[in-house]
Amino acid sequence: MGESHISEEELLEIKDFLAKHLSNINDRIDLRVFLDDPNVCHYCTDTKLLTKLIAEINPKINVIYNNLQTNIEIARKYNITKAPVIILEKGNKNNIRYFGIPAGFEFPVFVETIASFANNFTKLSNATKEKLKIINRPVTIRVLVTLSCPYCPIAARLSNYFAIFNENIISEIIDVNEFEEFAIKYDVSAVPKIVINDKIELLGAHPEPKLVEAVLKAI
Repeated sequence: MGESHISEEELLEIKDFLAKHLSNINDRIDLRVFLDDPNVCHYCTDTKLLTKLIAEINPKINVIYNNLQTNIEIARKYNITKAPVIILEKGNKNNIRYFGIPAGFEFPVFVETIASFANNFTKLSNATKEKLKIINRPVTIRVLVTLSCPYCPIAARLSNYFAIFNENIISEIIDVNEFEEFAIKYDVSAVPKIVINDKIELLGAHPEPKLVEAVLKAI
């Protein structure tokens, strides 16, 4: 494994945070982590270290590591071509994906999402839930972020909540600094940028009603 960019002091802070937020989990979940050679994947070493720490906190969280060079068929099955990528899985449900290490401002929401996904819990309003119930076909919400953006986690949390509530909704949180091809594809000049089914685009973090409206319009 390559050299980590996480200091000993940061490791202690991470462990304390994980212990506080991942102790109460009802169901077993898997974190399927796709990694590559550290020489070509800048954050793969830190992603492996971070997910290893998460698995050590609670035995109900299982981490499955897949290498893009050796687990080619699995990577093809999940349509993963670059690392690091983390997919949250519970049973047949695997509709929350992080492209890039979930660090910086994204880290707290990533940890919160693990617990919410495992416990099938969201803070969505009843009005939002009623509207999301009708979605019966795949919808992909891509939240384009940077790790230094303080508003991006708001958009990421809401997208993840939608996916937790309705398994037809796929939430992808994408660090455009690490996955530059998405920045180019969606002409990202500011973040967060939300793209739904490659049809609807929203700039900035938006409240539940506006994101629901956009999702329904995209289908």
